Amino acid sequence: MTGRRARTKFPDKAIAKLVDLMAPIAVDQGPGRCWPWPGPLRGGYGVLSVWLPERQKARSRSFAAHRVAWVAYGNRFPNSALTIDHMCCNKACVNPAHLRLMTAVDNSADAMRRLRNHHMAILHDRRQAALNARTQCGKGHEFTAGNIRWHVTPGGRQGRTCLECERQRMLRREVHVYESRKF
Repeated sequence: MTGRRARTKFPDKAIAKLVDLMAPIAVDQGPGRCWPWPGPLRGGYGVLSVWLPERQKARSRSFAAHRVAWVAYGNRFPNSALTIDHMCCNKACVNPAHLRLMTAVDNSADAMRRLRNHHMAILHDRRQAALNARTQCGKGHEFTAGNIRWHVTPGGRQGRTCLECERQRMLRREVHVYESRKF
């Protein structure tokens, strides 16, 4: 077995520090709102640093605050096949009511479904803005209220179809079908 060994639990000191830091925020924000991590962030996630003098080499250890919160508020430590997901999409949130266990595959799929990936959201907005800025279809027909039909694509995006192009396409199809039936 190679790689880093998975930790099975957090030091009691880390859990106590998290509970002490979060108690006033939990009371202030309430159970339904996000509890933003008041300490340092790494990649948007809260980082909890704890001095551990009882180890062979006394040093500070860092833990992901949302993972410590998951355990501190009565949940079991997740096995290596599961990750802790933020249902609220706020990486700095440590409210255990906003956390859930998911597989990495489901978590990635959920992130894409919600367009949590910032770059995808920007790309989607730019593409939509470019489409909305167009005043003509590819064949040069004007996009007017009487010449467009709005629809939702299978990917969930809103699109529009030029009715004049659609009419011409149907005429070409009818001619093709008629000529193929001639003997």
